[in-house]
Amino acid sequence: MKELKTSFYRMLYDQSPVSLWVEDFSEVYRSLMALKQEGIQDIKAHFHTYPEKFRECTAKLRIVDVNQTTLRLFGASSKQDLIDNSHKIFKGDAKESVLASMIAISEGRKSFEGQGINYDLSGNILHFRISWNIPGNEEDDLKRVIVAMQDITGLDRIRKELEEREALFRCIFEQATEGMMLLDEEFKILLVNQAMERLCGLAANQIVGSYIKDCFAKFSNSVSLTTESESEEQLLTEFFEKAPTEQNHVEFSFFDARHKLHAHRVTIVPISNAKEKLFAALTTDLSPVRKSERVTGILHKISHAVNTECSLDDLFHIIHESLSKVLDVTNFYIAM
Repeated sequence: MKELKTSFYRMLYDQSPVSLWVEDFSEVYRSLMALKQEGIQDIKAHFHTYPEKFRECTAKLRIVDVNQTTLRLFGASSKQDLIDNSHKIFKGDAKESVLASMIAISEGRKSFEGQGINYDLSGNILHFRISWNIPGNEEDDLKRVIVAMQDITGLDRIRKELEEREALFRCIFEQATEGMMLLDEEFKILLVNQAMERLCGLAANQIVGSYIKDCFAKFSNSVSLTTESESEEQLLTEFFEKAPTEQNHVEFSFFDARHKLHAHRVTIVPISNAKEKLFAALTTDLSPVRKSERVTGILHKISHAVNTECSLDDLFHIIHESLSKVLDVTNFYIAM
């Protein structure tokens, strides 16, 4: 029964999906205690100042055993192959996790959890979540400490990829020439880029957290919309109140405080994922295009009036009315 029990636990150890090491901390512990007796309290600073002392202490850390997962992860053919090439595993930045464990031992801690890196025998970097526990208070308990190393290399790679994508998104979002807003499912504003601040004349801290309809109301109160009828203005207001089920857009023109003509197209794009439903509101400045169209139309209308039999009063009225679509003609006069 005892033999069966031993073989059962050995099987669990060998076939564990986690990299398991049995290590002897006893010589490392003695060296660290000797340093403390010499009056050295800051082990980390001491080893950073004297790296050769750190190497001497690390050399006293003895690998007793490893499981099959460890051999597979590090690309070792056997336990001896791993031990003989341990200098390849604990190199460069990998020393920081070893140092963290040594500090824990010097402080008398019975357990440790942290993250660190090692290298496999081919030189590939591996990221681990590391933990160990010392079962008792006797020095012999330091001779067979089980160190568990959970491979998080894949998770770390995914995290870095997500960080890179987020940085790219931020760069595109902030540097885009189009105005951009990110909205939640209730049409509340989550993010605003600089182009949107410039186009709507409102700072991000004034509108983030508010509904887009309230943002549009603030904007429309600061300009003069050129809607032809109340129904057209109502449709424009409703556009910012209801979340669309598919991509939708609206165009409108307005005069700013200096009576300069502008035109915008706002496109609402639904963004769906597994967790939540978001919307992107994209504002395109159509002012140059619409202004060019209006100027062309005005010139055509005035040219037609000039070549048509009409009184000077009628001609001046046509010129005045036409120019009012692109200029402030409050004090506009034609001198003969």
